[in-house]
Amino acid sequence: MRGQLEREAYDVSMKIRAKPPVQRVLVSFPGRLHELRLSPHRAQSLSIRIEVDTNPPSGAGLETS
Repeated sequence: MRGQLEREAYDVSMKIRAKPPVQRVLVSFPGRLHELRLSPHRAQSLSIRIEVDTNPPSGAGLETS
């Protein structure tokens, strides 16, 4: 995923936490909020957290927030 984003010319940092059964990744785009004129601060990052439960209990649902 990181390589794909970098090929698209995004400056990106990732923190991966693989602690079964939940896999987590935090993808940060430094300076992106400033580039999009959503923040006056160049150092602010746009961050996206993705969590995947690789062993959900039966009857579990999907939540997007």
